Amino acid sequence: MADTTKDRREVSPEQLSHLLRLSALPQPANESEQNEMLDVLQAQIHFVKEIQKVDTTNVAPLVALRDESPAAIAENTIGLDDLKDAFAQEKPVGRNGRIKRQRTQKVPTPAAQTWNPLEMASKTAGRYFVVQKQKKDRKTAKE
Repeated sequence: MADTTKDRREVSPEQLSHLLRLSALPQPANESEQNEMLDVLQAQIHFVKEIQKVDTTNVAPLVALRDESPAAIAENTIGLDDLKDAFAQEKPVGRNGRIKRQRTQKVPTPAAQTWNPLEMASKTAGRYFVVQKQKKDRKTAKE
């Protein structure tokens, strides 16, 4: 960007470094990367300031990011009629009447039954993975 934008910056390189440390983000590798980060941050600050200028005098506050119309609420409401099939699969068991769900259908899992995790191993011994570990030099381990 032009030098005029660098003069108008609201965030200094020191503030950027402090923000990156607080956010546990990596520091810029060089000055061009730092200038790019400052330009992006300045653009975001400018965007927020422009949004704050919008007159919202007669606008109702946003409660949620979902459809809150009566039709949508009625569609998303779960009633007893919706749960009849699930309740029909439950049966009290034992003297305390603990609820147990009866499975009517098995879920097909052909991929899980044919998957062999040992195919991905670089070295195996029978039915086990072999993990090779490098031995440390006793001199370097003591230091």
